[in-house]
Order: sequence, then structure tokens, then C-alpha cells
Amino acid sequence: MPRKIQAKRDRGTYRHRGKDKDGQDIWQIRVRLGYDPATKKYKQVAKAFHGPEREVKRELTKMLRELDTGNFVDPSKETVGDFLVRWLRDYAAHNVRPKTFELYEMLVRKHITPAIGAYLLQQLQPVHIQELYSQKLAAGLSSQTVRHFHTVLREAMGHALKWGLLGRNVAEAVSPPRVQRKNVSAWSMEEAARFLEATEKSRYHALFLLAIYGGLRRGELLGLKWEDVDFDAKLLFIKRQVVLVGGRVAVQEPKTAQSKRGLVLDDDLAAALKKHKVAQAKERLQAGPLWQDGGWIFPNGIGKPLEPQNLINRHFKPLAEKAGVPPIRFHDLRHTCATSLLQIGVSAKEVAEQLGHSTTRMTLDTYSHVLASMKREAARRMGEAMRAARDKVKQEGENSPQNSPQNL
Repeated sequence: MPRKIQAKRDRGTYRHRGKDKDGQDIWQIRVRLGYDPATKKYKQVAKAFHGPEREVKRELTKMLRELDTGNFVDPSKETVGDFLVRWLRDYAAHNVRPKTFELYEMLVRKHITPAIGAYLLQQLQPVHIQELYSQKLAAGLSSQTVRHFHTVLREAMGHALKWGLLGRNVAEAVSPPRVQRKNVSAWSMEEAARFLEATEKSRYHALFLLAIYGGLRRGELLGLKWEDVDFDAKLLFIKRQVVLVGGRVAVQEPKTAQSKRGLVLDDDLAAALKKHKVAQAKERLQAGPLWQDGGWIFPNGIGKPLEPQNLINRHFKPLAEKAGVPPIRFHDLRHTCATSLLQIGVSAKEVAEQLGHSTTRMTLDTYSHVLASMKREAARRMGEAMRAARDKVKQEGENSPQNSPQNL
């Protein structure tokens, strides 16, 4: 006969089911969760427990207490892999950017599920996740990529906790690897000037100017529309970006809230954009009915959003080679802008605002090597200035009347 906890005899019971191979007693615990009007039955959950009777009583009391406080988790046979697929489908697909979802889905499919997907969701332990990180780092993946694993698992397990599938977020107990920051690549101002000289006859000359002068991301440049430009006030507003999702061009919101920002246009930028607008009007007439006018500042040859990789392969790389400058990524034009601004004395706060960084700390961390060289230069100039001032004071003291020979 099943034995019951007397104070909760209608809600929880335990029954002896024999002994395991180690000679421990095996018990089956049953807990009544509540009445289901659909089936007109009480829903119950069963759990196996190995140990003496005093411990099974303690476990049953614990389960009933969790039920009373709303912390009880219904045991499930759902695996980590099955849950991640469900989480991607039911939450991530509707709540993260398409490009982010594409990354999450790839990480789950190629890396996370093959490693830990077979574990039951409720049996997943921090050590399993930590082993995943160690294995992937040993296999040659970067610390930044492994941190993406952590982001996915922390968010997914957080929703498992909210949905009542877990009693805690196991990923919160795991330490992701520290990102080892690499020094950014950037052109000097002279190299940037040589590149811009080589792009003057390119249909994307104004785009390259904005990349180097303004530090805009590639997607932000391709997402600009003429309605975003105020030529009278000499202002440009970044409101959207063009990205590649699943092999298709897509338009979406900027990367962060801070990425929605305004850029002051100097005379060179304003003039280049006006010239570009005139040239685009001629292209539109030549294209005739093929032109699909979406108001884009930097579209492809028929007015549609330009595919990001085409900008790199067909324009940026050939023009950089023509200019004879060191090869860098297109994104490094953004670094060229930032390092140039810092070198001419613009504050890190102003640079962060222009680039749309989420925090000034991000700017300081990314360009610490530039700031370090600037500090050395500042220290050198300070030393020279103070030596000159002290020499002047010393000279004035030697030439003062009280130090003249007749007063000695």
C-alpha cells in the first residue's frame, strides 16, 4: 500500500518499488498538481527516488512545499535539443532581429545541440555547459564565438525558468571565456586620403566619405534614404540598416538604440552628397522603367537596396588595391574614423556618440591602444612645457636686480 504524508494525504504519496543494484530502496513519489477540467481528472506527477524512507519523506515534503510556494517544476522528458528548437520557434523567431535569429539558429544547430542536446532539460548541469565551452575553445573557436553560445543558453534557460520547466537558470552558474581584444586595423589619415582620391570617379565616392568622416557601419550606409538628409541644417540621420539575412537583402532597425543618431555634415560631405544626388538623377533617367525608386541614397544600378557583399567585392576592394593602401576590412573604415578623431583631440564621449556606441566604456576599450599612445604624447608635451616654464623662471631669477653682482 502507498504510504502518505498525513498532513497532505490527498496530495502526495510514496510507494516502495524494490531495491536498486547497490541495495538502496527504490521509491515512487506521486504528487497531485491540480484538477484538469478538460479531462475531469486530477493531474499527477511521478518521480523515482533512491534512498531510505526518512529521505523519501523529506523529498515529498520538499516537493509539496515547492508546490505551495509556486516553485515546483513538473518533471519532463524534453531534451535540451528539443527545448532549444521550441525556444527558437516560439520566442526567438518573434522577438530578436532576423540577423540575430539566423546566428542563434546556426549556433544551436551546428554547435550546441550536437554537444549537449541529448541531455534531459532538467538534468542539464553547469558542468555540462562549461565542458561545451572548453571543448569549443580547444577546437579553435574564438572566445567571442563561445560567448555567443553563452548568450543563447542564458536566454533560452532563462525562458525555461519563466515557463516553469526549470527551477533555476543553470547557464547563470557558468563563466563564459573572457574576450581577448585584438588591436583594431585602421588607415592613417594619409592612407585614407589616398583611398578617397582613388574613389573620386566611383558612384560610391560619397559613401566612402561618410564611412571615413562619419564612422557609419556598412549596413547604416546602405540604409540611408534621401529623406534622412537635411541639407539646410547640414544634418544626416541614421534610422535603419540594410543587412543580408538568409542570403536575402533585408531592412531592419539599427543595431542598438544609440545607433539611431544624427551626423553633422561638413562642407565636403554636404557637397559630395549633392553631387551624388545629381548623378543619381541621371542614372534614374537612363534606367527608365527598370528603376525601382525606394528613395535610397546608395542603391544598386536600378534603385533597389544594394547587396552588402557587392559593395565589398565590386567596389571597396578594387579601389583600395588601386590606391595602393594596406588591405583592411570595410568595417575598419569605421576604426579609421574613430582613431583619426581621437588623434586630433576629440573626446572619447564625442567619438562614442558619433559612432553610436552603447557606452563610452566600449569606445575606451576598443581604442585603448590609440589612447595609450596619446597619453605618452601628452606626457612628452607636458614634460617639454614644464621644462620650458622652469627654465624661464630660473632665467628670470638669475637676471633679477637682487642677484646682480653689485648686490651680492
